[in-house]
Amino acid sequence: MPASPIVTTWRQHLPLAILLLIALAAGLIQAVWASPPALDNALVLAALAALLAWNAAPGLQPRPATPHIAARLASWALVTAAIIVILLKNRFATPGLHHLAVLLLALAVATWLEGIKNTAKVFLPLCLSLLILPSQEYLLLALSYPLRLVSTVITVFGLSLCGIDIDHHLTSIRIGTSEIAITDACSGINQLAVMLLLGYILVRRCHRSQLRQTVHYLFLLPAVIIANSLRLLASCLLYLRIGWSAFAEPYHTWFGYAMVVVTVLILWGVGFVLPEETPAPPHNAPANQPPESQSQDHTDVKRRDP
Repeated sequence: MPASPIVTTWRQHLPLAILLLIALAAGLIQAVWASPPALDNALVLAALAALLAWNAAPGLQPRPATPHIAARLASWALVTAAIIVILLKNRFATPGLHHLAVLLLALAVATWLEGIKNTAKVFLPLCLSLLILPSQEYLLLALSYPLRLVSTVITVFGLSLCGIDIDHHLTSIRIGTSEIAITDACSGINQLAVMLLLGYILVRRCHRSQLRQTVHYLFLLPAVIIANSLRLLASCLLYLRIGWSAFAEPYHTWFGYAMVVVTVLILWGVGFVLPEETPAPPHNAPANQPPESQSQDHTDVKRRDP
């Protein structure tokens, strides 16, 4: 049974494939070691990194026998940047700087082995493996508050239009005399990794153009905000009916699953607004005749002429 074209491509770029596998394994181990409760998100992000690396194969160019001068200069520049980051890490206690240094060193190795263009093709899986995965806890905390704040504002605005006595202060909602705190669990951040993976698979199936895939994928964040706002709105309406049980199990889990479904549906609907371009037919060819047949007919006419 012949191997698939992607497998054949990665065999031709075996050093790069090994580098990606090492990066993915190292990032996953660091993520699990640093935050064992976040194992589910780590596995989903690792799957996304593996899928990005797999889909990068068709765009890889033949590996040069020796590094070009531009690749050598870029590699040494990346090594220099990594050394600067390491020095900054020793000076400032900033989380994630050592992960950034490791990423820069991995990019330097990839550039030396494969050149600048091939390294650019695998930048996203390397970044996801060596920077995002080990630092996911810090990144999720940084994204949680903006998502909570925007969702709170939209929820309060929507319920106030229904005539409900509701107000908010930052990420706390007041309904009547009750105060509801919108925590990280209500921000949709726990489902973000799953939605990143599902969104990537969806846009890959909707478009062939990489530009359209990127534009479509950028709509994921608005879709997450809208879906999470609807989730909070439904939770508040249920609270008015059954009280504090609306924020406990099993309703909390049900609304979380519903949020993922609504996000995917919104992103899928955006695909109809961004249809794939169809190639225009050749100008000189008849509507029901391919260009090859037209040129063949023209040749036959010349042969029949005296």
